[in-house]
Amino acid sequence: MIAVQRMKAALEHQAQNYIPRGELWLGREIFNQCQFAGEKFLQSHIQLCRESGMDFISLPVKMQASEQLNYNRFSLDEIQEASAQSDLFTSVVIDGPFQQLVNKMGLEAALTSLTQNSGTERLKETARVTRDLICESIERGVNAVVIADDIAFRRSTYANPQILRDNLFVLYNSMIDHVHKKNCFAMFHSDGNITSIIDDLINCGFDGLAGCEPECLDLISLKETFGSKITFMTGIQADLLYADRLTLTQKHNFIKKINALGENGGFVLCSATGVSSTKALERLKDLYLWADEAL
Repeated sequence: MIAVQRMKAALEHQAQNYIPRGELWLGREIFNQCQFAGEKFLQSHIQLCRESGMDFISLPVKMQASEQLNYNRFSLDEIQEASAQSDLFTSVVIDGPFQQLVNKMGLEAALTSLTQNSGTERLKETARVTRDLICESIERGVNAVVIADDIAFRRSTYANPQILRDNLFVLYNSMIDHVHKKNCFAMFHSDGNITSIIDDLINCGFDGLAGCEPECLDLISLKETFGSKITFMTGIQADLLYADRLTLTQKHNFIKKINALGENGGFVLCSATGVSSTKALERLKDLYLWADEAL
């Protein structure tokens, strides 16, 4: 239960001399290794997280019309099994209302629908799907729920923040209330630059920003501004994770950043890209060793 305690401490902004860590997404290629092969993919997933030194296991939930990326999605029964068997902090990743629209309609049509009555009704329908899966996942024993709604480009949100407040963020409130009533944590994921809406996400009640993209955000500044209100689950840039080699300068800069982000809790080490290859997995272990030198 040490891993669970570490994660809860981070999400509750308790200072500790250790940086909790883990990944939201693990690519299928990794599991082609013989040591993780087997008929039960879930068991391989748990084993890999443990052996890599992760404190949380993240399980993307199977959904209709979900985009088939290079990682596996899990059934509710598998999520229950992982919650019961794993000694890690268990989180699920569930497509949010807007992401479901994008999966069904494409980005351009989904964006257009944000300002139309018909689109608002569609969002309410997809929000019910998200909410139902949240409730069912919590009943299976998870510790946290990540609502994944990609709503930002590299420099700004897809739509004016006020449009997002009026049509999307209002749908999160009842979901997050239910998560908190069950003594679980609610986190939000989006790629891109979400700086302009972090206050809104805090007001919605989110406990953390999961896999937020370090290439698009001034994490140190955001930590100084919002670090007492929300936990940042981020910090690993893609150029480090997929580099052929790492330098002493990169190590120095990484440890310096981790020290700043980890001060007074509220930080979990994670990438935004996920780990999609065995090479990246080995690099991740190197970065974990660097993180152990921080604080």
